[in-house]
Parts: sequence; structure tokens; C-alpha cells
Amino acid sequence: MDKIDPMIRDLKSETWGSREKAIETLVRIGKPAVEPLIAALNDDVPAIRTGAAEVLGKISDSRATEPLIQALKDETWVVREKAAEALGRIKDSRAVEPLIQALKDETWGVRETAIEALSRIGKPAVAPLVEALEDEDVGVRTETARALQELRWRPKNHSHKASYSIARKDWDELVRLGTPAVGFLIKVLKDKDPRIREKAARTLGEIGDVAAVESLTESLEDTESIVREAAQKALDKIKKTS
Repeated sequence: MDKIDPMIRDLKSETWGSREKAIETLVRIGKPAVEPLIAALNDDVPAIRTGAAEVLGKISDSRATEPLIQALKDETWVVREKAAEALGRIKDSRAVEPLIQALKDETWGVRETAIEALSRIGKPAVAPLVEALEDEDVGVRTETARALQELRWRPKNHSHKASYSIARKDWDELVRLGTPAVGFLIKVLKDKDPRIREKAARTLGEIGDVAAVESLTESLEDTESIVREAAQKALDKIKKTS
């Protein structure tokens, strides 16, 4: 504690070098610094709360999950942003729902960081995000669609093959959701991966909503035959059910 408390106080230093040294030292101390850093999330000085959240993310101890979730409601946007980033590093599934709520944040940087954090958490975030596509707030629906797209098809630190394998397990969730998933799937028809475009077309056919007809018709001109065939089959299904 003799070394930890002065380092925490240095998190508010206006000198970049002093602040960075404090962060590096606290990260190096690691787990013994976690409880004091958690306490610092309630400090009166925003810079200390910000630095504490950043360091807790780099230490990545799950004890900090709940306090960081509370920090997502901090009055200072940069604290909220660092809290979201830290939760993404810790990868605790308890943070999924609060991070989805952070997609409503008024600050662009917080929303972007929440999307990145959900992407880091991975599979546990998929089903709750799919449910969030039904949110009454159009902004949340938009950010949720972006988060799902990041999570499913452009994940960080995964091979393309692995990301496709993860996505394939979750298409049934979108079929089950039905109409609320259509807008998202229409966007996915533009994905750079033809296998993903094909699966999106097939899923739209399973849902059978006429709102997808125009986009599926455009997909009949896709450069890849597998996408064109899937789009035609989807259109045939929708025609039969409408």
C-alpha cells in the first residue's frame, strides 16, 4: 500500500510521463493493486477514476467487473469509455448486458468502445445482442447491428475460418427472432465474404418477410453464384408464404 497509494495519486498528474509511469507501475504490481484501484473508481478527481479504470483493464482481474460496470454510469464520459474498454479486456460475461446498455450512451467514443468490448467478450454476447435488435430505441438497434456485425464477421484476434464457425452456430437465433432481424440481415447481404452473403440470403428466406424482397432481388446480380442461388431460393420461399 505504501507504493500503491502514491501511484494512484499520480494518475491525476498533468505531466504525461508521470501519469504513464504510474500506470506502468500499477500494472506491474498487479493483483495487490486491484482493491485500491477499485476504491479509486469513486475518487472525486475524474482523472484518477479514468486512470484506475484503465489500469484495472490492463490487470484484467474479474474482481473489478462489478465496480467497472458501475463506472459505465460515471458522469465523465472518458471514465465511461475506459470502463467499457476495461470490461472488454476482462471478458466477463456479466458485463454483456451493461455494455449493451452503453450502446445508448450520448458519447460516440463510449458507444464505439462498448462495441469493441462486446467483440472481445465474444460468443456470450451474441444472444443478448440479437435480443437487443428489438429495442424500442432506434439508436440502440443501429448500434446493436454494428456490434453483431463486428462480433460475427470481423472479430479481433480470430482467424477468418474461426469467425465463420462461430457465426454459423448463431444463424438459428436470427431465424427465431424473425422480422426484427431482417434489417440487420439486409445489411449483411453486402458483407465481403460470399459465404456470409449466402447465409444471410438463406436466413431471410427462412424468415419469409416481404421487406427483404428488394434487397434479395438485388442479390440476384451478386458476383458469386452461391449468393445468387440462395437469393433466388429465398425469394421463392417468400413468394410461397406471402
